[in-house]
Amino acid sequence: MHVTHGFIVLKDDLTHQKTPLMNIMGFGVHINTSLIEIVDCADHCAEGNKKDAMYIDGTMKPHIVKLDPTK
Repeated sequence: MHVTHGFIVLKDDLTHQKTPLMNIMGFGVHINTSLIEIVDCADHCAEGNKKDAMYIDGTMKPHIVKLDPTK
């Protein structure tokens, strides 16, 4: 993947010792890949919810707005 400007925010999921987690990562042209946050999803999943698109959006959007408020 070739990035010419801006940044990319992505996530991956994992379960560590029965704890559902989500890593939020970012990278760009002049930024090495960095870990922005590790989200503990245990409470969300314990309520019977899934890590669906709306949950992921709500978790990642504050980081995107903070990184680039004009977008």
